[in-house]
Amino acid sequence: MHRSRRTLVAGSVLLVTSAALAFEPAQTGRKANPALDATKPERIISSENATGDAADLSSSTEGTSERRLNRVRGTDTQIQAVEYGMKCDGVADEAPAILAATNVAVSLGGRDVVFPPGTCLLKSGLTPPSRTRWVSRGGTVLTFDPNMTMVGSLKSAVSFENVSDVLIDGIVFKGNGPATQPCGSAGFESCPGSPRVTFRGATNVIIRDSTFRDFGDYRKDANGKVLAYAQGIVAFGGTDWLVENSRFIGNSGDGIAFSNGTRRVEVRGSYFEANDDSSGPVCTIGGAGFHIHGNHVVQRSGSIAPLIVMDRCTDWQVSNNRICGVANQQG
Repeated sequence: MHRSRRTLVAGSVLLVTSAALAFEPAQTGRKANPALDATKPERIISSENATGDAADLSSSTEGTSERRLNRVRGTDTQIQAVEYGMKCDGVADEAPAILAATNVAVSLGGRDVVFPPGTCLLKSGLTPPSRTRWVSRGGTVLTFDPNMTMVGSLKSAVSFENVSDVLIDGIVFKGNGPATQPCGSAGFESCPGSPRVTFRGATNVIIRDSTFRDFGDYRKDANGKVLAYAQGIVAFGGTDWLVENSRFIGNSGDGIAFSNGTRRVEVRGSYFEANDDSSGPVCTIGGAGFHIHGNHVVQRSGSIAPLIVMDRCTDWQVSNNRICGVANQQG
């Protein structure tokens, strides 16, 4: 993400870009509106009693992330993607089979679509509907043809737009790594050879036990621009996110970026390593109700990227994260 007027505080761990905000470890950001969504039952963080302990967010109390998880759990009946032609042989385009299985699952009320193990290649982009639930029991790696046509308003390999009740569980999303056609950061929204996974206006999203890695190419051209810019995940707007026990590794952009007013987000128990624009989770260009706790963030050697970013965001709490970084001129 492109940002300005950065101020680094709290021992080089957290980047905050609003002068009105001050940070001390395990304390919250100043609330611009203390009553923000206070009456909504799906609120992730309670302004009265959120402490950063995982136990506070796994109870059955109204307003917790566990309540939201139960609400989108759906039926236990599953749809096997192999029955709709999914092979995961690293050769066939799996997009038609995934789309067919997903549409059937959604028509039946939102059932789990179980992906088989193997390397599952996408040669065409996907725009999944509401109530998409993609699940793997292990060994599923979703990869992308570098020449694929991007889809959606954000020009992505997988684009969730204006959808709700989405679950991604146990799947590895693997980008192409070194750029096949360098384009620099200026063209990141349609960068050839640099597919990505995006969400726009999505609500009730759960990312669990999944990996997003090697999107883009963080190497620099002669002008100092990355060869191909891509985040692990980018979310524009939307509400009610839970990211848990997931991994974001080696992406040329942010590990995961929430932008343009995303609200009520919890990121917990996840691992971030060697993401170049910002190593860990990012809230930028507005947003509120962020709880970032219990994560492990590792900065790439030689990188000057910040570790966790709260850029023009309010009502946030960052606590109990393990940080491994190298001091540099930015902090």
